[in-house]
Amino acid sequence: MSDSVKQTVEALSSMDDVNSVRDLVEQRLAQGDATFVADLGIALIKQFGTSANPVWQYRSAFDSVCVF
Repeated sequence: MSDSVKQTVEALSSMDDVNSVRDLVEQRLAQGDATFVADLGIALIKQFGTSANPVWQYRSAFDSVCVF
C-alpha cells in the first residue's frame, strides 16, 4: 500500500468533506493508476468495513471509489 493510500485513510475521519478524496481518485484514474484506487478501496474496507457504525467519511469515500 502506498504512503498516499495510508495517509488518506488515516486522515479520513477528521475531514469535514471528502471531495478531496474523490478528486484524488479521479486524478489517479486519469493517470492510469487503477491500482491506487483498488488499494484505497481495500484499505477503506480493512479500516472501517467491519465497524458497526463507520464514520460518514468512510461511507462517502468508499462510495466515491466504487463509482469508478
